[in-house]
Amino acid sequence: MAKAGEAYGFLQYNGRIEDLLEQIPEIRTTARTPPELSLQVIEGAGNLDTAGDPGLANVVRIAQGAGLNYVLKASLPNADNRKVAGLLGNINDDLYASRLYNNGRPFCAEIAYHNGVEYDDYVD
Repeated sequence: MAKAGEAYGFLQYNGRIEDLLEQIPEIRTTARTPPELSLQVIEGAGNLDTAGDPGLANVVRIAQGAGLNYVLKASLPNADNRKVAGLLGNINDDLYASRLYNNGRPFCAEIAYHNGVEYDDYVD
């Protein structure tokens, strides 16, 4: 069995986590993510479990330094990490277009995935 692909979306969000969690199902629908995609919302980038992964720990430090205070941790069975990063890119696009950011809030986000050697930024 192939390993699940994983990627991490870091974003700045200054609203309530409840509002973000409430919006996620609609965003998943508009972004057309597969139902098998596991998506975990973590408040506080430092709360992401990086045990045994110094590369991911470094990504978290950079994200925290940039003020990115939420993590979307995504995984998808039988997919590579870059594909999962692309799905997070679609989610971020729709998140930015959602009511959570339509009041002029700035949208700052970064997506990282392991490319087999190191963590890489996802750029579409």
